[in-house]
Amino acid sequence: MVKPAQMCLFTANRKKMPLHNRSVLVTGSSRGIGKVIASQLLTMGAKVIGTSRTPEPPSDFRNSGNYQHKKLDLADITQLNQFLVETDMARQSVSVYGEDYLKKGLSFDQLTQPADVAEIVIFLASEKDRHMTGSTFHVNGGSYLN
Repeated sequence: MVKPAQMCLFTANRKKMPLHNRSVLVTGSSRGIGKVIASQLLTMGAKVIGTSRTPEPPSDFRNSGNYQHKKLDLADITQLNQFLVETDMARQSVSVYGEDYLKKGLSFDQLTQPADVAEIVIFLASEKDRHMTGSTFHVNGGSYLN
């Protein structure tokens, strides 16, 4: 869940980084991290081409004039290094191993939220990243700090 302070920061950033006239391809846009990223990009005015393994777009996006959906099965497409993001897939791991076990390697003692990943993608989709090349963003709850 996004904390109120994070939401205020994120809302303020929206005003500084408008994404109108930007087109963004979002893989896995039907659920989890990809769905949150697509939703945030649409909210900021971007045109989103979403892909997933299913031919139908998510019901949330069906009436959006800025969303196009394509069935596409891509394996191992990774733009960000994420450790454990709280999604339905992660909840399956939690049910097997327990949340305390999974949090052991995290410096921040909380699971990364899909909105945390979406904020970085929005930054990368904006003009603010114009001098960045070959960068890797680790969205991992501080697991590399331990």
